[in-house]
Amino acid sequence: MRLYHKIPLGVEKIDRLLQGGIPAGKTSIIYGPPSSGKTFLALAAAKTFTSRNGIAYYIDTELKIIREYATPAVYVEAADINRLLDTLIGILKKARHVRPILVVVDSISAVMHHLTINHPDYAREKIRSLAHIARQLNQENVTLLVASWHLGGYHGKYLNPALVIRAEKSYDGFRIVVEYGEDMLTPVEELVPIGEVISIALA
Repeated sequence: MRLYHKIPLGVEKIDRLLQGGIPAGKTSIIYGPPSSGKTFLALAAAKTFTSRNGIAYYIDTELKIIREYATPAVYVEAADINRLLDTLIGILKKARHVRPILVVVDSISAVMHHLTINHPDYAREKIRSLAHIARQLNQENVTLLVASWHLGGYHGKYLNPALVIRAEKSYDGFRIVVEYGEDMLTPVEELVPIGEVISIALA
């Protein structure tokens, strides 16, 4: 039984757009180009979740976050796909005893993009492994929020997200577009002032 139906990001306009937040116990994807707000939204989700007595893991594959920014989430660096998979397996073992858990992966593209170009067969093997672990995590009611540079074919085919969000940088904020939600009429969008997101992400 899930403890939550939705997990809020803590940004009022976005949570209202998402009808309460991202689906609990499922996988959500947020994608967009650099500086489109993905990392701020991921940090906001982790901060809000821990403020409600949840345990959040922030897995930084781009090695760009100052560790203190992710606090009080558990910050983990994973510079390659094998390190990411090992980290997720470790979380899976803990999930059977500790709940609720949110896992943020920022981003999947950093560990997969070069593999899909240079070693496509190896990349398919690894994304299948990732998808298998993600399903196991979801079965243990672990919520995954995965950031990506783009919405490549392997995301929809293997990860089977319950929610897909596109983030864009606007001149006066972030444009958040919900492209798919299993319990929503889509697409829907909202323009969110940058300050509203940063105030939560860096609180």
